[in-house]
Amino acid sequence: MIHSIADSRLRKFLIVLSLLASAFVVQPALADTPAKAGIAATIRNDVQQSSTNGSVRALLSGGAVFQNDLVRTGKTGSAELKFLDETDLKVAPGSEVKIDKFVYDPNRTAGTVAITVAKGALRFVTGNQDKPAYKINTAVASIGVRGTVLNIVATDQGLAVVLSEGKAMVTGSDGKTSSMEVVGNLVLIGPDGTATTQAGSLTDAVAQLVQGSDDPARTAAQLLAAIGAVGDEATTQNLQDIA
Repeated sequence: MIHSIADSRLRKFLIVLSLLASAFVVQPALADTPAKAGIAATIRNDVQQSSTNGSVRALLSGGAVFQNDLVRTGKTGSAELKFLDETDLKVAPGSEVKIDKFVYDPNRTAGTVAITVAKGALRFVTGNQDKPAYKINTAVASIGVRGTVLNIVATDQGLAVVLSEGKAMVTGSDGKTSSMEVVGNLVLIGPDGTATTQAGSLTDAVAQLVQGSDDPARTAAQLLAAIGAVGDEATTQNLQDIA
């Protein structure tokens, strides 16, 4: 009888010990799970999603997107990403966008939304978090937004940003900041990170990028691939006219 009670207690102790061990094993895995940023509201044609674990898969409409995901659109692919804070990101064909950091704070005091545009074009509409929480990075400049709608075209030869609504600041890699406070303001950043600020259309900016490029044909080809989600004026025909 004594042995039976002792065996029963030993079994219970081992079960508790096993559960505790499992908890310690599971916790780090949960901690390493990337934060969900939102969903792919609309997907057209070829769009891929790369995760931090190295997996690459097709991104489908309704699929979740996470912090550190890289979204690539093919030559005929496009995507509209809706973040949890209502940020809206329309990604044009031939683009690469990475969700560097996403922290959603409903109280609007400690949120962070940071993305990197490696190449291509997008239309960015800020969500409902505190406006300084938003930042867009590119190879030649960073963009801070203040309740903003922006059209952006990025290539390895430079960056064009047009303000459609709100305010923004563009800081080139030379350290100088250009303020965008009037609808239609255009900031053009060259490959050396220097900026010019003016009023004008995205088409005008694209023309300047092509004209100032070391390889106009390649830049024009990149820009032609980066159409479809950067505003009504960026049509196939007027970009072809520029090229």
